[in-house]
Amino acid sequence: MNVYKFFSFVLHPIFSPVIFICLSFIVIPQTKISIDQSYGVFFITLIGITIIIPLLGVLILLKKNVISSYEMKKKNERFAPILITGICYILVLTQLSLVYILDPLIKAQLIGVGVILSVALIISRFWKISLHMLAMGGGVGIMIGLFLISVKGGGWLIGLLIASFFLGVCRKKEKAHNNVQLIVGFFVGLIVELCCVLFFK
Repeated sequence: MNVYKFFSFVLHPIFSPVIFICLSFIVIPQTKISIDQSYGVFFITLIGITIIIPLLGVLILLKKNVISSYEMKKKNERFAPILITGICYILVLTQLSLVYILDPLIKAQLIGVGVILSVALIISRFWKISLHMLAMGGGVGIMIGLFLISVKGGGWLIGLLIASFFLGVCRKKEKAHNNVQLIVGFFVGLIVELCCVLFFK
């Protein structure tokens, strides 16, 4: 596995939302899910529904030859995996809202992911937008929102911008996308999450 493929794996879109929620707790420590509930159970639920279930779905789709590889290089292979992931995010938002008193910032991020997945579901029917850059753009949008709200997290924001640039280079080197697909993906993700954080905060 070369460095480009490794970096693409580490920053795979399926992991990104959980990573950015963790960063939110770091940047704004007063962000709470609930005073009397366990963070461990919260993250187990989040990871189980938004990572484990979609991954199992991808494995089933691979076995049934609905998709040719986990990378989903063809745009017509993306519909089912994105739909499964979107359903999982609706489920996790519903479940966590029933069990926890979710901070508006966390709820806003999850809503943003749902909107991004809906956009990706529509666009992927006719164009291969970069899912990696949608996710990273979303993360940058979240950090910009948190910075505007609290004037905190500037260092994380700069770090994410650098990581986004390098990820874009990696995806280009792997010939996964062209420049337009990468740039559009990044800015769509950024705008959606920034708007959600500022609107639902």
